[in-house]
Amino acid sequence: LSQHKETDIVFEVVPHPRMFQWNFMHHVFLEQCCVDIDGVLCLDPTADENDDGPAYEKFLTEARPLLGPTRKIGWLVTSRLEKYRKLTEAWLAKHEIKYDHLVMLDLPSKAERQRLGAHGSFKAEFYRKSDAILFIESEHEQALKIAKLSGKPVLCVETNIVSFPDAFSLPALEQAARNLPARLRQINSPEGRKKVIKTAARALLGERAYEMLKSRVKRPA
Repeated sequence: LSQHKETDIVFEVVPHPRMFQWNFMHHVFLEQCCVDIDGVLCLDPTADENDDGPAYEKFLTEARPLLGPTRKIGWLVTSRLEKYRKLTEAWLAKHEIKYDHLVMLDLPSKAERQRLGAHGSFKAEFYRKSDAILFIESEHEQALKIAKLSGKPVLCVETNIVSFPDAFSLPALEQAARNLPARLRQINSPEGRKKVIKTAARALLGERAYEMLKSRVKRPA
């Protein structure tokens, strides 16, 4: 508490990197995230609107905004069909949503997408191969599937829950191996070693005991 004098009560100090429910659409890490469109940036289409025809095109033009990001998004990853790219880009420009990449599903029709059940697997495959650190998804079941298939965490805006893969699943182990060189480079720097020691101490002692230990350690003048 002595380190947070502006605060009356501290329950827990959350270490970096971190996101909160109130700031994940305004966080600098958004540039390292994959983000769904329908159900996140705008409301989902109704059954009548989702006809893969004129009603759907009208929806794409007039979709009601939902969560508005204030930072650039790294990758917009949507199961919208590639043939609707121009309408999607126009809506994003209209609402001043900035992004680096727009990844869409290259299939001929909604019926083919449903036949293949490609929603979650398409998103997971792109996320798995990308450098993104988080996927922000609209639907709970899809979030679970994306996390399982990609080996990486997924935040669901429907439940405000982050789904993690099984740490010993093949996709998760592949991601760990992929990240190993960067982690080794980090450990080889003084700042990196310090960060690793801090993380290990927090894990062993718990946040409360760690903060107490820090407050008792005398720092050099």
